[in-house]
Amino acid sequence: MMSTFINDERSRIELINRVAGEFHKRWQIQFRLDNPTVQTRFKPTGITVDGQETQVDILNTDYNDLLENRQIENKVAAEIAVNLLLEQCLPVVVTQPTTNNDSAIPPQIREQCAEIIHVRWLERNSSWADSAQLLTYAELSEIEKNKDRAQIDIAFEIWTKEFSQNKC
Repeated sequence: MMSTFINDERSRIELINRVAGEFHKRWQIQFRLDNPTVQTRFKPTGITVDGQETQVDILNTDYNDLLENRQIENKVAAEIAVNLLLEQCLPVVVTQPTTNNDSAIPPQIREQCAEIIHVRWLERNSSWADSAQLLTYAELSEIEKNKDRAQIDIAFEIWTKEFSQNKC
């Protein structure tokens, strides 16, 4: 998918990878704040060595050092956020700049994107999500809505700093 806001497919993939890495980094920070006594968070790698499945400590491993099967959720979420940014947010940001010349995603567009992000997340994760997450976007708590909003915000932040090339 090409956009007037990204030069080529390689740049779009690079943006997705940067956003996915930032999702993981911010998750690590928030997890540590929420769980100050937890030092590790091991997850299976899907690789068996000598009859035992190996594990990776996702709390203490950088995104780029994770195996692909441990990157996948962040990468899929990042691709959704980047596609929404390129298709729905940036066209509005460019054509409707704010009064103080600060390019920002209008609140109604941000909410629409966050709702789509939540719906797509539920499609992938409803089998294990807890009851607080199994709601429609409108029914979510502000804490849960902020998780979805943050995804579009992070994509916009990285695009603005690293990919916009003064196009806004």
